Amino acid sequence: MNEIKKLISNSGIIFIGTMVGSFFSYLLNMLAGRLLGPEKYGEFTALIAMLMILSVASVAIMTVTMKYSSELVAKGNFLALNRLYKQFSKYTAIFAIVLIAISLIFVKPISVFFSINDILPICITILNFFFVFLIVVNRGVLQGGQKFFDVTASTTLEMLLKLLLGIMLIKIGFGVSGAMLGMVLAVVIAYFLSILPLKKLLRTKDDNKSESFIFNKKEISAFALPVLISTTLLMVALNLDIILVKHYFNSETAGLYAAVSNTAKIILYATSPIVTVMFAMVSAKKITGEKHYKLFFYSVLLTVIGALIILSIYVAFPSKVVRVLYGEEFISLYPLLSKVGLFILLYSLVNIMANYYLAIKNYTFLYFFGLTLLVQTILISLNHGTLDILVKILIFTTGALFILLLCYYIIIKRKQLVTFLIE
Repeated sequence: MNEIKKLISNSGIIFIGTMVGSFFSYLLNMLAGRLLGPEKYGEFTALIAMLMILSVASVAIMTVTMKYSSELVAKGNFLALNRLYKQFSKYTAIFAIVLIAISLIFVKPISVFFSINDILPICITILNFFFVFLIVVNRGVLQGGQKFFDVTASTTLEMLLKLLLGIMLIKIGFGVSGAMLGMVLAVVIAYFLSILPLKKLLRTKDDNKSESFIFNKKEISAFALPVLISTTLLMVALNLDIILVKHYFNSETAGLYAAVSNTAKIILYATSPIVTVMFAMVSAKKITGEKHYKLFFYSVLLTVIGALIILSIYVAFPSKVVRVLYGEEFISLYPLLSKVGLFILLYSLVNIMANYYLAIKNYTFLYFFGLTLLVQTILISLNHGTLDILVKILIFTTGALFILLLCYYIIIKRKQLVTFLIE
């Protein structure tokens, strides 16, 4: 039971930080929605969705960094950990600069797709990439070393700064551009502050066996590709509704739906700490040869329990929840909250299973995921007459994907499951 206690305690640390950070995030969304109005708020959320999808590689980089950092820490190879950090930081910086240059070329097509007349907020959003990519290397190493408190403090501070700077710049009169500039400045400050706890981990005394460590770039690259694909699929699946609603519906409807969608995502933010802790712990157990099926089972169980508690609130008080968070101006689509919440619950389960498969380096799930997302996109493009139809497609396809991933797990782990049930 020690590993379960560790899972719960570490998840608790990240959960508290995530809740505080999510509170700041929702304050930013609520105040931005009230100050900007539905139409401009629709632009703001569309840019956030674009940032998340285009910076998907940053999540992959953090996952890869966390994976190999956890293995090196488990082995006590801190000299190798220093080398890994420096290499990842260098290549990540180069990649971010290239991505910024390419993205700036497509500013005009992006503005046309999202029906945004002013290209300035788009350019500011793109410039965010540089430190967004660099900071994930720092956090990946810290999470790999199971320094969850330091990671939590860093992310919470970032969200607080986004709130304060973003709202201040909106009130001054910079509108959507001010909101996006506040996000850029917040990440820059958080990056430099995250270096402080990282130095303590990298200064840890090393033993002689680390000197013989070979930095296997080919092995890391082989792991990075499926992580990048998985992260891309997860990010697209989470933000596809916001993007397609902004594309197919008018700006006001997109803003109203964004309020419902962001409210529903509280379920994901509340349960995601479990995924973070599970990934680091399963990765460490994988390298030491320990069993990890119990850890996976309890992670799924905790996710389901947490998600159902929040979803029940959405079912019972949908209009009150939206009214409290966004105000009277945004409540017209409140009947969708419970349905979008169910979609996010199913997505949270897909997220935890995808991260588990990555931790054990089993990449077959990518075929299921890719096919399901393709079917989902086709169905929505052919049937987007109403928001209700769109959300039902999300629920059906995401639920089907979860069932596929769960059945695959049962097949490959049937012997361990029998042992677990007997115990």
